[in-house]
Amino acid sequence: MNDPQLQAAYTSATGQPAGRVERLPGGAGNRIYWRVHPLNGKARSAVVMELPADPAKSRSSTSTATSSASASASPASSSTRPATASW
Repeated sequence: MNDPQLQAAYTSATGQPAGRVERLPGGAGNRIYWRVHPLNGKARSAVVMELPADPAKSRSSTSTATSSASASASPASSSTRPATASW
């Protein structure tokens, strides 16, 4: 995902304008976590979890023999799922 997509997800979920986006260290399998900060600093930041296009094939749910062939999602990849927000 890119910054505008993450900011749009934040704004959609909170109704507040989004500001700075940062990729969080670590992750779990091939999931990527992002923190989206509010533009005005008055609202809370939110964490977005990015999943691969086919989460059933994530590294954590496949056998060791097949997991090494799995490709990890990149932030700019068009094969990632769009962000959805749940509170």
